[in-house]
Amino acid sequence: MILWMPAQWVAVGICLYAGVHFVQSNGGTRRIERMYFAFGVLCLWVSVYLALTALMQAQTAVDSAALVERLRTAAGCMIYPIAFWFLALYTHMARWRPWAWRTALVFFFLGMLGLLRPYGLLLDNMHTMPALVLPWGERVQQFQGSISPLAWIYFAATYLLFLWAFWRCLDLWRGRESARARALAIYLLVQIAAVVYAQIGTVMRARGPDLEALPFLVLVLLVSRVLSREWLQRGEDLAASVQALALESDVREQAQDALRHVAYHDGVTGLCNRNGLLEQLADLQAETRGTAIAGTLLLLGLDGFRPINDALGHGAGDALLREIAQRIGVLHHGARCIARLDGAEFALLLTVSGVTPEQHAASALQRARELRQALEQPLRFDAHELVVAANVGAVQVTGAGEARTLLRQANIALGRARDADRGDVLLFSAEMQSRAERRLRLEHDLRGALAQRQMDLVFQPQVDASGYLVGAEALMRWQHPALGAINPTEFIPLAEESGLIHALGMAALEGSCTVLRDWPAAAPRLRIAVNVSPWQMLRPDFVESVAAIQLEFRVQPGALMLEITESVFIRDAAAAAATVRRLHQLGVGVAIDDFGTGYASLASLRDLPVEEVKIDQAFVREMRVDVPDRFIGAMIDLAHALQMYVVAEGVESEAQRCMLRELRCDAFQGYAIGMPMDATRLHDFARELPPQVA
Repeated sequence: MILWMPAQWVAVGICLYAGVHFVQSNGGTRRIERMYFAFGVLCLWVSVYLALTALMQAQTAVDSAALVERLRTAAGCMIYPIAFWFLALYTHMARWRPWAWRTALVFFFLGMLGLLRPYGLLLDNMHTMPALVLPWGERVQQFQGSISPLAWIYFAATYLLFLWAFWRCLDLWRGRESARARALAIYLLVQIAAVVYAQIGTVMRARGPDLEALPFLVLVLLVSRVLSREWLQRGEDLAASVQALALESDVREQAQDALRHVAYHDGVTGLCNRNGLLEQLADLQAETRGTAIAGTLLLLGLDGFRPINDALGHGAGDALLREIAQRIGVLHHGARCIARLDGAEFALLLTVSGVTPEQHAASALQRARELRQALEQPLRFDAHELVVAANVGAVQVTGAGEARTLLRQANIALGRARDADRGDVLLFSAEMQSRAERRLRLEHDLRGALAQRQMDLVFQPQVDASGYLVGAEALMRWQHPALGAINPTEFIPLAEESGLIHALGMAALEGSCTVLRDWPAAAPRLRIAVNVSPWQMLRPDFVESVAAIQLEFRVQPGALMLEITESVFIRDAAAAAATVRRLHQLGVGVAIDDFGTGYASLASLRDLPVEEVKIDQAFVREMRVDVPDRFIGAMIDLAHALQMYVVAEGVESEAQRCMLRELRCDAFQGYAIGMPMDATRLHDFARELPPQVA
């Protein structure tokens, strides 16, 4: 029965199959791929070594056996550096490459010596021995010879490699990779058993089958099993990871959808928000290019929500916003987009086909007026009946420009509608854009003009009934380097809206106090009136600022007068009254400017230390000069009854001055008295003024 030789060739086939399988494998990461490849190369060389071992036992002549022995020892020398390469990757060794090169050089040198020597690396000579008869009757040819001195170098190198392998096995145990460590440990134990078996046979001169190649087969089988299991486990982990990633992707998509809904919709009304409107606008712009589609954007601004929120809470405001959104949806259910923007602003995007843009804009404006009327119908919240006012700005949607530009233009039109008339509807025009650009430029340039002290201060004289100079009103003028003279009615509201009014007012105060400080002592006593904005008047540090300027310029008490309008008492009557009293304690007079045009009652002024009232020029301009004006006369009498000095503004003719003097007005100011002039001209005016004008 022949068993031994076929068994060896089966082992060759197993190692060859494992080698091809792992060389062609793809393990995932680069390190794992290198480990699989190294193991595959090791299996291939083990199969070569086993095949040469089988051929060695099949030889009958010494010469052919010597040739096979040389090839077999050379193949064995190649196995060990490849095994080092594989085990370094298998045991996760760090910085293994230098040692791998040293190992490869040692065994390559030994392998080359084995090829060059007649009987290989291990033997100095070789002779035939009687065939070994195995228990089942199979005969195996064997050869024997004396050991070469070079063999001990080979044995030392292999034993050092085995010791290193034991150390790496222990490192695997410490790293809790028991499966890998167990397979390597079993191989090393089988290797030790094979060495002991060979040594016993040598010492006792006992003959037996050559088991030197058996440990390599054990290594291939055990490690193949471990790596195959890891490979399958990695595949299962990969499938689980793919499934988890797919689930995470679904969750992420749902989260993205939810975030997109939050990013593009209003949380109170459920309508589109600014982002959603801009997206719809951009889509409509793309559709209108080269088509007959016409679009109009309506921007609705609702007034009156802040008192509702203050009185009833934001819950009531939100409920009203939802009710308004529902009304808009019912009236314009065919709108392409309905959106709620910031606060109480809504937007509608209307489209139609087959009409000109101008026709559609006219139709959209009419629908906007109908919508405004519907929104101004009373709204109910609990037991309260609430009314809001609506303004509408509109802009035609074209394919040119950006969506943000269209929204900005609609907002400009809305602002003009609010300024023009409460409850108005306006279509954006190029003139609105020009005004908005001019306003932005003026605000920027005004800030620079104040910082660089480029504003001019002029003074309009005031004379009493006898013609004596009693004072002057300080007026700020702005000569823009490119736009020319800017009217105060334009830059003063701009300063109030932009927060520059305090700097503007302080500049007027400092300039006026400079004139008072430098006013000649021989000249008539002068009192300068400076206009103060309500925003400036109600600042907590306003009185301290006035006191500091008064102290810095050494202004005498009574020389400085501050003109305020009646509206300051409407904003905060208590704070305004406290400020007036503190100014009076500083010796700074207070005058009510534009008297008769506001809503402050004389009763509220009765208890305040107000020294002067100024009759607005509108009353003077409309006053009859042939008969006394009873209305102006009544104001003068009431002011005198409250012990207030009365100055009439806008006196442009001698007839007006005479009539006002007949009504017992105390002083006069206007073009008939003198044009606004600088400080030098004011001094000349005072000097040239005759001692009495009758």
